[in-house]
Amino acid sequence: MSAQTTKSLKLAAALFVLAACASASKDGPQSSSVDSDTLGDTSRAVADSDAFSDRISDIRPSPHTSTQERLSILRDEILRYRQLRGEWPDSLHDVLSLSASEPSVPNSGRWLKDGWERRFRYRAQREAFEVRSAGGDGSFESADDIVIRVP
Repeated sequence: MSAQTTKSLKLAAALFVLAACASASKDGPQSSSVDSDTLGDTSRAVADSDAFSDRISDIRPSPHTSTQERLSILRDEILRYRQLRGEWPDSLHDVLSLSASEPSVPNSGRWLKDGWERRFRYRAQREAFEVRSAGGDGSFESADDIVIRVP
């Protein structure tokens, strides 16, 4: 069985089980339309696939994707900071401080790091700002950097 087929089976089984659990928790266990035979068939199909593993890393977004998502959220929060305070934040820590007093993003240090767990670099000028990830190679100002700029 190919790696892509195995991955597809895992994803399909996980989504099926999640949907069944959501249905059962919403409607109560008595009204769930998923029976144990159906779940058993799905479980056997997934268990029979080679290289089956039940790991969170199978469904976790890539470092690149999580970096893009964090940068998008940071951009929105920096713009919100400017709207509320009339100036760009001096640092990304200031953005988290705003979030603590007026929550829209959890006040967590993870927002200061990219998907590779390296700190973002933030620069603000009069009418613009930039937040940069060093990307997969870990070096700033290289081809794989992930950057947001406003404007």
